[in-house]
Order: sequence, then C-alpha cells, then structure tokens
Amino acid sequence: MIVIDSADGFLGGLRLGEIDPRSTGLVAAHAVLAAGGTVDTRHRLAHSVHLAHLAEQSPDGPVELAVECLRDDEHLSTRRVLATCGRTPLLSATVSFQLARPGRAPRYQRVEPSSAPDPHGLLGGPGAAGVPIDVRCLEPGRHWVRITEELPDLVLPHLAALVFAADLLLVDPGDEWADGRAVNLDLSVRVHQTFRADDWLLHECTYPSAADHRTFGTGRFYSPLGRLVASVSRETALVPSTERRGNDVPSRGHRGQERQAVPPVLHRGDGLHAEEGGEAADAGRRLDQAHLL
Repeated sequence: MIVIDSADGFLGGLRLGEIDPRSTGLVAAHAVLAAGGTVDTRHRLAHSVHLAHLAEQSPDGPVELAVECLRDDEHLSTRRVLATCGRTPLLSATVSFQLARPGRAPRYQRVEPSSAPDPHGLLGGPGAAGVPIDVRCLEPGRHWVRITEELPDLVLPHLAALVFAADLLLVDPGDEWADGRAVNLDLSVRVHQTFRADDWLLHECTYPSAADHRTFGTGRFYSPLGRLVASVSRETALVPSTERRGNDVPSRGHRGQERQAVPPVLHRGDGLHAEEGGEAADAGRRLDQAHLL
C-alpha cells in the first residue's frame, strides 16, 4: 500500500507547487509509478495506461494506492492500481509493460504532424500555482508542451509526466456543453516510442464524436523531429447540474409525472431504408438467424 499525502516528489523530486495532491492527473501519475515499482522497468517498458475515473471529487485526506499483479509472463506484465481516499475509490489504472528485446519487427509511422513554428518564439510559461508545465498554444487543439523541471534518465518518470500533462490538455471544449457539467470518464495513453517529457512535445487533439451526452477526444504527441511518441484518448460525459436553473421546469407527462427518456431503438438495416419483406430485410433476417445458430 502506497500513501500520497503531498503533491511533492511524484517524479523523483519534481515539485508541483500548490496543486491538490488528490487531482486526477497527479493521482494517475502516482499510479503509474506505483505500478512500475512492482516491475523490473530496466528491462520491461510501460507501453499503455488506461484510467477509469470513479469519483468527481475526493474527500480530504491522504490517497492510498493498492497495486495488484494481473499478469507476469516471459514477455508481458500488467498491473492494476486502485486509488482510494478513505472509503471513496478515486480511479482505477491498468498499466501494461513489455519486455524490450532486439530483432526484426514492423516499424512505421503513417501520420505526420502539421508544420508548427519553433516553440521558443511563442508566448507561454509555467502553469498556474507553480505547476511545472510550459504550454505554448498554436491554435485550438494544438500546443507545444514540456515539463520545466529536468527529469531522471528513466522511462517511467517521463511516462508519468505525460499522463499528468494529458489529463490537463485533453479537456473537452466547454462551449460544446449546452446544459450540465462535464465529467471525465476515462483516459488512455499508448506509448509508441521512448521520449523525454522535459523536452518539447507537439500535442494535437480533436473531438471526432459527441452523442448520447458523451464526447470522445483523441490526441497525439510528437517529438520535435516529428516522431509519433504517444497517442491518447478520453471520453467525457455530460451530467445534469447539481442545481436546476430557476426557469427550468422538468418536462412532465400524464398525471404530473416527469417524462422519462425514451430508450434508443435499433432498427434492422439502418441506413438501407429497406422495405418490409425486401431483399435487404431478408438478408438482415438471414444474418440474425446465422448469429443465433
């Protein structure tokens, strides 16, 4: 069991000023380091982190991390970390590792970053409250970012720093929310190549989907030379505000009961506009029967 009672030292001496030690990004970074503490990271490199947020806010008190071994074989290791504050679960993290080995393997990059000016000529600086992250905005959804403190020459602290930065950067645009508040559901980080988080990384993000009161965002981190080093994704939910606006009146049906949301209905042949008994409908029925066999 690992206890977090301070925001200092989560990256080998890196100080985070006045940031709340229970913030999701900081807890996630701690979880990555806690998982790596149970694996020989000299030979096994962390390649993916999947976070599930379990609470919007945490109570006062220290955060505890419990690490569980899910897999340890000749080539792969997986750890699950549960972060709690008192009896409140905050997040669950699954961190996967792979044995580094030589030999021939597929190697390619099929996406390239858009051209970007040198970050040194852009306005920016450390974040608020002494958070050691320098973000320099190019345009909405594109940033140069780096940790302003020098990190150890170890892979895991740089991944923890990237997870912390991704939690801050991959934020759904607030103007898309008509009513209610945004709640982060999960965050995934996949590492493709080694990198330094204390050197400049180009972050590009987009939000390709919004439906059923959820949005989905993806992002990529590139090295200054244009190497794709990591990909990230996040889903965010829209939930009703805790306080209803004064002019808002719930929609009511018969006998004064609040109208319930109509459950979604799946239609066979959606997009084909097949008529009842048509050829496409018959094909759909045959397909359904095949699935039942």
